[in-house]
Amino acid sequence: MIKVGKIEAIPEDEPKPDYNPWILKRYSDFMLEETITAFNDLVKVIENRMPHPPSDTPITGMVDEDALQNANIPEGFAHEFLRKVHRPRFKFIAPGLEVPTSSTFLNQPFFSVEHSSDTALPPILLFRSPLLYSAPSDADITGAGLPFPWPYSTVKSYPGGLYFSWEDLVYNNAFEDGCKLVLPFGIGRHGYARKSDGAKFGENTEDSGDVEPKDTHADLYQQGHNPFIEKHDVRLVSVLRSWIGMVERGDWQVGEEGIVGSIDDWRRADTEADWGKYVVPATW
Repeated sequence: MIKVGKIEAIPEDEPKPDYNPWILKRYSDFMLEETITAFNDLVKVIENRMPHPPSDTPITGMVDEDALQNANIPEGFAHEFLRKVHRPRFKFIAPGLEVPTSSTFLNQPFFSVEHSSDTALPPILLFRSPLLYSAPSDADITGAGLPFPWPYSTVKSYPGGLYFSWEDLVYNNAFEDGCKLVLPFGIGRHGYARKSDGAKFGENTEDSGDVEPKDTHADLYQQGHNPFIEKHDVRLVSVLRSWIGMVERGDWQVGEEGIVGSIDDWRRADTEADWGKYVVPATW
């Protein structure tokens, strides 16, 4: 974390942080650049496998600057990522997940939700599924067990897809590059799907009793328990690198519109044959 600039020591003449002399940054320039590189590499490996690969120079910026402004995306990791990556010249970045256009990007389901903190950054929908996630009718108002906590848990239905995670930007463990894949259906009850720490979906890791896996909607790619750091959502760069591997190994096929398949293909993460392809290595 020190090497990539996530943790930084500040000069002696600056105000002393809680963990003198260290500060934990929300992200670093290195972290931003490695994520941009991973995304551009993913776009390249997909476009190179298309039946008619595009020959023109890619455009910089996933969506127009006006779209970023109109969607009220604040300055920070998500804004810089969206502004600097290459715009894919295909529709599907992963099975059933669509690359945003400047018009579809404006439909952000959580930006109208009021938060008690002025420094809260709501979840930002990056790659959209055509199917909706719907919260159970008996869901806890606090958001326990749901993809996003209160007050975002008050939104009962919204598009499935890959989201930048919500963050309170003054929290001393904020990770602006965190992300969460929300599926419109639950997976995990077959007992094959795993988090990075080896836990099954729905497993109570604080209970030494029998493991009873269950379907969950947003545990795919997540880290699980890491004793060295406080809990945070998986970094986007880890997911993008996993997707590159899926394309390069041929686990995902490429067609005229990008990745071939549907949102149902994610159910393979809870199968004996394929679960290991959907786990990212444990990291900070």
